[in-house]
Amino acid sequence: MISKLARFTLVPLFAVSLASLASGAAWAQEEGGEMPAEGTEAAPMEAAPATEAAPMETMDAGMDKKMWIGADAGILVPVLGNYGDAAGIGFAGHLTFSYVLSPMMHVTARAGYHHHLAKNEITVTNIPILAGIKYYFGMIYASAEVGLSMNKVKFGDASASQNKFASAVGVGYTMGKLDIRAGAFMPSTADAGDGIDIMATVGMNFAGF
Repeated sequence: MISKLARFTLVPLFAVSLASLASGAAWAQEEGGEMPAEGTEAAPMEAAPATEAAPMETMDAGMDKKMWIGADAGILVPVLGNYGDAAGIGFAGHLTFSYVLSPMMHVTARAGYHHHLAKNEITVTNIPILAGIKYYFGMIYASAEVGLSMNKVKFGDASASQNKFASAVGVGYTMGKLDIRAGAFMPSTADAGDGIDIMATVGMNFAGF
C-alpha cells in the first residue's frame, strides 16, 4: 500500500520539478543570458553612457574672434523733402569694424563714401564716419549709429559743402561672415524731416583678430 502511494505521489512531483527546471533553462537560453549559479549574486546591468547634447548653433558660428574688419556696399534711395527731390539714386561703400563685447552686443564703426546720380543737374555726395552698436536676437540684429557726415552739393559749376551730425538705424541678418542690412541714413540728423536715405547694404567680415 505504501509503495503504491509513493508511486502515485512522488513520481508526479519529480516529473513536475524536472519540467520546471527544463523550462527555466530554455528561457535563459532564449534571453541570451546564463542563469546565475546558486549562492551567487547576479551582476547588475551597466547603464548606457549618457550622450552629451550637441551645442546650439549661435550667430557667432565661424566668428570666434573679438575684432573684425570688413566692407559693405549698397544702394541709397533719397526720400522726403527737398533732399528727396534734389538727389538721385545713390551708391554706398564702407569700410567696417566691429568689436565683440558679447554674443549679443557688438560695438561697430563705419566710414565710407556715398555718391548720388545727378538729378536736375544736382549731384549730392556724402562722406559718413559713424560709430554705433549692434544688438543681436539670434542671427538677426538691430543697429544704431551716430557720427559725422561731410555733405557736398554740386549744381553746375557751383558747389557747397557742410559737416553735419549724422545718424543711421537699421535691422540686419548675419550668416557666418556675411552681413545684410537695411535701414535709414540721415546725412543731417537735425534736418531729418527734410530728407533721408533708405539704405540697403551687403557686407563681408574678411579679417579677424
